[in-house]
Parts: sequence; structure tokens; C-alpha cells
Amino acid sequence: MPDRSPPRPPRRSARGVWVLLAVFLFGGLFLAGLYLTAYLDVPAEYRRSSVGVPARAVRLAYLNADWSSAELPELSRALSAETVDLVLICRISRADAQELGRALDLRHEGELQMVYSPTNPGTRELPGNAILSWHLLAKGRSMSAKSPAGVWAEAVIDGRRFLVGCVDAGDAEAVREMHASLQKVGRVPFVVAGIGLPDGMRPDDSNSPSSRETGAELSLLHSGEWHIEARSTTRPTGGSRIDLVRLEQSHR
Repeated sequence: MPDRSPPRPPRRSARGVWVLLAVFLFGGLFLAGLYLTAYLDVPAEYRRSSVGVPARAVRLAYLNADWSSAELPELSRALSAETVDLVLICRISRADAQELGRALDLRHEGELQMVYSPTNPGTRELPGNAILSWHLLAKGRSMSAKSPAGVWAEAVIDGRRFLVGCVDAGDAEAVREMHASLQKVGRVPFVVAGIGLPDGMRPDDSNSPSSRETGAELSLLHSGEWHIEARSTTRPTGGSRIDLVRLEQSHR
């Protein structure tokens, strides 16, 4: 008699399941590798630090070099006579900023600490902002993907890290981008110096600057965690004005 038993269902292959598991496994390993690379890409001192304002005062100098290489010797002499932690400079070439940093020996553990505008290819047509420091600088980057006007770095002093910015906002669009960038920093303490900094920020907003100090050439903005303990200026013979501030924790 013919075999009338029902046909056997086709045997399902486990290959598809194993392929999916392999994809998820390798995807997870890839993401873990990216995370580990990013973690190890910053110094151990940065990884050990926490967000906040250092307990001690931070001394900062800021100026507009106006693209003048001839002023470097005078600037170097004037700044070397001061005790500063951070130097913020607008309108300076990368080479001149490096030369000034080396002349002032602005190094941490033997390495020159400088962050420069990443979008400037070596021209005066785009902002050239430099941040120099005696202390560790990490994670240098543009303030905004839409504008080359500003540059951020994270400074680490006595185990506390905060944002330091330098800005050269030459038009209304750049000012709007800088305003948006400052609103996005959250509760991270910051201090920013530069040209064309945005106005109209509410002092009672903890995410906005609490003070806008205006000098002859540049302005200084800082978040509410800071207050200015002392302020002075110096001007090398025939050179750019240098503003000097001493920032301390705000106890309000």
C-alpha cells in the first residue's frame, strides 16, 4: 500500500540564528572597542578628575594679538612677568601660538599644552584662536559645527575640570552660534574670552554666564560658579593690551 503518512515539515536551519548572534556579538565588540579607545585617548589625570571649579584661584590672561608676529617677543616678556595658569589669544597663527607657548614654557608633564582652532588651515580669513596652559588641556574642539568662531578645551587643575573657550565672532550668525554653544554647556563651569561675545544672557540662569567683563578689545564671560577676585591690564611697548584676571569660587 502507498505510504499515506503526512509529509515531514522542512528542517529549519539554525544558520540564520547564528548569523544574527554573530552580528550582535561583533557589533557589541566594535562599540566596546570605540568606548575603550575614547577612554584611553585622554590622560589618566583627566579620567581621575571631576567637573567643578578648583579650590584655589585661577589666573587667566587674554588678548587680541591681531595677527602680528612682530609683537611676539614683547608679548612673551610681558606674560613671563606675570603668574598665569591660562592664556587665551584671538587672531594668532598656529605657528605664533606654538612659539609663544614654548617661550613661556607652557607645558604639563613635558608636553606643550595648546588647543588651536581646528578649522583654520593657516589663513587670516578664518578665526585663529589659541588656548595655552600650564595645566593639562584635553578634548580641544570647535564650539559649534556650524561656525569656526570659537574653540573649547577642558582644563584640569587640582583634580577639577572645567571648560575654557576662546572666541572671535565677526558677524551676527557667528554670535548666534556662540550664544547657542554657551547655552548647551549644562552645569559645567566655564570661562570664555574673545571678540564679539553674545549679550543678553540672564545672570540668574545657572546655565548662562553670570558676568560679562568688557575690556578695550575683548570681553570675558564666566559661569556662576566663578567670581572675579582681581583684575588688571598691561600693555607691552607698542603692543596689544593684555587683560589679567584672578578667578575664584563663587560662594553665593
